[in-house]
Amino acid sequence: MSPMRRTACIAAAASVVAACAPLLLAGEASAQQEQRVPEWVKQVFEFYVDGQISEDELLAALTYLIDNGIMEVAASEDRGIADRGDFYATYGPNPNSPYEAAAWLRDTRLLEDNVEWLSSAYKLPYDVEIAGAECNVVNAFYSPSEKAVTLCYELVDHLIDIGYELYDDDPDVAEDFAYNVLDGIVLHEVGHALVDILDLPVTGLEEDVADQFGAVIQSRTYDERDPYYDVGRIMMLDVAEWWDYESEHGPSNYWDVHSLDEQRFYNIACYAYGSNPEYNRDLVGIDYLHPSRAKTCQDEYDQMSSSWDRLLEDYYVE
Repeated sequence: MSPMRRTACIAAAASVVAACAPLLLAGEASAQQEQRVPEWVKQVFEFYVDGQISEDELLAALTYLIDNGIMEVAASEDRGIADRGDFYATYGPNPNSPYEAAAWLRDTRLLEDNVEWLSSAYKLPYDVEIAGAECNVVNAFYSPSEKAVTLCYELVDHLIDIGYELYDDDPDVAEDFAYNVLDGIVLHEVGHALVDILDLPVTGLEEDVADQFGAVIQSRTYDERDPYYDVGRIMMLDVAEWWDYESEHGPSNYWDVHSLDEQRFYNIACYAYGSNPEYNRDLVGIDYLHPSRAKTCQDEYDQMSSSWDRLLEDYYVE
């Protein structure tokens, strides 16, 4: 009903409710109070059934009961949240980057494309920043106190360096590699952000959970000319390749909350294979994805994909 029509209906039915409501407000006999629906409320519905009041007058009577606190209507359970925020991208000063990382990020739209998609996909209780910044360290991180993801320009430079080292004969492939890995890193940190902001349950190491979120989202990346999600597969494999590279160029910190770099390589390769085993069967081999692990990869992928969907089902933008 429109507000004007609703007001008119309340006036038309006021005499029906006003005659009955004082019985409840003054206190009815105990036997009557034990009834789930008081007799005088039933009478209002009988008036409607008998044709003594119209449907609009019945609705007005119910509105009167609710508005005046005579009848309470329990709200249905909703574990979701009101959508009051968005992800947004910012860029800090960048005077020391050999690759002009801030400009590179802007040109590739890596942050912009991610924040646009994430904001259209998930409800947030408030705005969440994804910032490019100089950190004086090769890193990316989510800050629970600031409610912000930071992608350090030093990490951008580092990954462009690795891309050129691995693919020095093809600059486009080298920078695509850097883009794909940075995309996976941003999604990893967004996984941390969603766990914190939405208070999602986690069993196990959160770093592994965040890796899985990034892999799931990348696995669903495609373009209209790509029915096999080959774009997402390449992105995941570039992330895996980065972890393989890091495992050969850095120490293994067994005490760390992150899985070992080589483990992360095999895990993400497994997720890439499991997302479409028939299409990705060329990934299976003793030197890449061992056949004994490959047997479980589809189940692993399906489990983590459905688990993330269930965790976020109340927070999708409709």
